[in-house]
Amino acid sequence: MSNERTEQLNAVMARVASGDESSFAELYDKVAGPVFGTVLKVIRSRELAEEVTHDVFLEVWQKARAWNPDRGSAAAFILTMARARAIDRVRSEESRKARDERVGRAAFERPDDHVEREVIAGMDVLHARTLLSRLSEIQREVVELSFFGGFTQAAISERLGIPVGTVKSRMHSALRAMRGAEEVT
Repeated sequence: MSNERTEQLNAVMARVASGDESSFAELYDKVAGPVFGTVLKVIRSRELAEEVTHDVFLEVWQKARAWNPDRGSAAAFILTMARARAIDRVRSEESRKARDERVGRAAFERPDDHVEREVIAGMDVLHARTLLSRLSEIQREVVELSFFGGFTQAAISERLGIPVGTVKSRMHSALRAMRGAEEVT
């Protein structure tokens, strides 16, 4: 923005600060485009950007007296306000979406679902332990490290000092044995 344009905008803002409504209309005409562009970059929704732009100009009218030309230009004052409002709206929308998701999930869960899930999980662990007890020591070791320890096949290989191919073979044979035991039960 040129110095002359900055000075003109500062003069218009000073009149707005004194309560001049016609100057506010002039200010709007001069900065509505940059304000909308700033807001749209943050929000990325044309509809919401229009709402926020409206809110920004309402705030500019209400807080025009707070602008101090010694601390920055009118454009900087307004565009800073626009960016702050846009960020506030994004955070508000994210918070609203998260809250809606929590409420939605809660509406579909029965109060006793968590107890049922815990019981089933406990039964699954007991069943898995029973199946594991039927494996050989070397098969059980790779399965436990993988499923209960959270190790990758490469990490298991390093930890046991055996090739990755051997880990894969043991895992494959263990899972096949567990499937076979599962079919019997």
